[in-house]
Amino acid sequence: MIENIIFMCYFNYHNFTTKNGLKWEFAQALIDFQSQLYLKAISQSKQKSQFTMNASQAGKYRSPELKYQMQLMGILAEIYSQEYLMEIIAKEELTSHWNVVRYDDVRTDGFKSPANEYDIKILSVDGTKDFKVECRSSISHDRSFKSAIEQFDIIGPYSSFAKSGEGIADFFIRPLYEFLPFATQKYLPINFEKHLKAEEIKLHLEAACTKNDMIEKGYNKSMNQSGTLYRAIKIVDGYDVNGFNKMIALALK
Repeated sequence: MIENIIFMCYFNYHNFTTKNGLKWEFAQALIDFQSQLYLKAISQSKQKSQFTMNASQAGKYRSPELKYQMQLMGILAEIYSQEYLMEIIAKEELTSHWNVVRYDDVRTDGFKSPANEYDIKILSVDGTKDFKVECRSSISHDRSFKSAIEQFDIIGPYSSFAKSGEGIADFFIRPLYEFLPFATQKYLPINFEKHLKAEEIKLHLEAACTKNDMIEKGYNKSMNQSGTLYRAIKIVDGYDVNGFNKMIALALK
């Protein structure tokens, strides 16, 4: 049974108990389709999808509409991850010391170049320190959300993963979309926004880990993409949002 816990500005917090008896807390995003956050996600997705490759990493063709839908899925998850981090900082009364920036909000290349991209940075106000945060989302389209937590991974860097740790983000956030009618409907990625607006999809921030977790607890997997290896760690081997909130607070103080 999933239990409601607490309300914050952009999230409702819930928990459940895994089959191994682990209490797992997650944050459900409260998406307002008229809000500036959502309108920004649409605008950036339309711009960015024009410059993404027609072939997926698995080598399959993607139409312009499908590229837009996939960008919307990723960008919306990033935007709410940024808001989540900002809420942690505000709760810890650290807003005078730290800012949270998405690269897509400050980039100046018109979304044309992937050079020097990052997802999110937590930046000190004085400019002397920063933490990179990678945000890689997916959807539990063929199983329950609880099963996905127990079975899925936090996804890290690609096969260019360096043993020395260079180029690896400091933190990894794992947004996961839940497709509610998975038992009776087949999910099609091209219908992502339609399902989202029909409230058939929910966005959750449910796990995170550190660079060291990814290196020490992680393993390599192909994710059915020929020629590409990812570093990954089991979701349940990372932090739930309660643990991550505490860990981020300690890192920023």
